[in-house]
Amino acid sequence: MPLTSRPFRAIIRWGEVKCEKSKELSKWLHAAVDNRMMTKLLREQYPLDMKPWPCIIEEIDRQKYEEIQKIVKKFIREVNKDSIIPVQFDDYYWRELKYGTH
Repeated sequence: MPLTSRPFRAIIRWGEVKCEKSKELSKWLHAAVDNRMMTKLLREQYPLDMKPWPCIIEEIDRQKYEEIQKIVKKFIREVNKDSIIPVQFDDYYWRELKYGTH
């Protein structure tokens, strides 16, 4: 059956499924972290969680990347009370670090 001949209700259901899948997948996405987020937020909050803390992105290998992602999740859990997901981390904190507010 061509798409144009389907009832509108079926298209809405398809969209809802897609939206639910999108919500599910977004929980699996990782946080983007730049130098400022790493040094001003994460390292200041958790100085002992990584030794040594990388100073720039170029110093990060796969193991440090995974450690940083765990620290981001810990930060979100403790500071944000799980109100954001990791993929929203940079959107949320970029503005705060640049302008001092959300």
